[in-house]
Amino acid sequence: MKALSHPALQIGVAAVAGLAFGLIAGEWAANLKFVGDMFIRLIQMSIVPLVMASVIVATGSMTGAGTGRIAFRTFKWMFGFSIVAAILAWVLSVLIRPGSGIEFSGEVDSSLQESAGEALGWQDTLLNFVSKNIFEAMSSASMVPIIVFSLLLGVALRNQINKTGDTRVLTFIDQIQQIVLTMIRLVMYAAPIGVFCLLAALAGDVGFAVVTSALKYLGATLAGVLILFALFVVVVTLRTRLSPWKLPGKLVEQTAIAITTTSSAVTFPTVLKNTVEKVGVSQKVANFTLSVGLTMGSYGAVLN
Repeated sequence: MKALSHPALQIGVAAVAGLAFGLIAGEWAANLKFVGDMFIRLIQMSIVPLVMASVIVATGSMTGAGTGRIAFRTFKWMFGFSIVAAILAWVLSVLIRPGSGIEFSGEVDSSLQESAGEALGWQDTLLNFVSKNIFEAMSSASMVPIIVFSLLLGVALRNQINKTGDTRVLTFIDQIQQIVLTMIRLVMYAAPIGVFCLLAALAGDVGFAVVTSALKYLGATLAGVLILFALFVVVVTLRTRLSPWKLPGKLVEQTAIAITTTSSAVTFPTVLKNTVEKVGVSQKVANFTLSVGLTMGSYGAVLN
């Protein structure tokens, strides 16, 4: 019974039960989707203030060359893992050929055709890193402009602290971060219910036949994720004193949330909390690296 109190196990049981219920109940299970969507929204509404506060506190707390050193190492590892993920995706696609056997009959959605035709050049892509209106970026949850703004604000705040010695603003923003994390902890008590409803609605909507027809693609993706995960564990254990046998256990909760919600943004608060509390990473390093990694460390997207 004690094992059932673990959040990851509760989410896992809810996921399996939700899938089973959805397959049995069929289309009726789609009526439960609004409950799952409500759970997702409760987390999503906290992501923007949490990311902003995390980045501002991280950059505002660093002195000397600390910010630049952490930023360089962060981008170096993210770039390296992105290349590894891209190569891995190519190798798996050649070996497994996940698209073979899947037939498509019908027309491509017109909105997808339009978006493909409107692909931005590299200049426009870089330009979109900076928002003309930070409040517009916040309302649309455009994470890259938000992170850029927060980085600049954190650096400016650090300069102001160096001049005046007044840390009240930094302390205030740090308290906001802690309060938002507490909000998310409260919401996470409802995670098993939200996950159950989300997967029940999904299974009831697509049915068993659709899932089985895509098993080859899903298997290739799973293989890529497992290989990347193993590589993460190897790198972390080689560069730290963490046990390779205990590290995966510290990542179970966020892994369960990531699998069931398929959203790195929704998973972010749990990752931030567990990285500090379970893995032992300092708060300021976790604030910076994980916030930046939310948009630039999407290795699963590279695999797909």
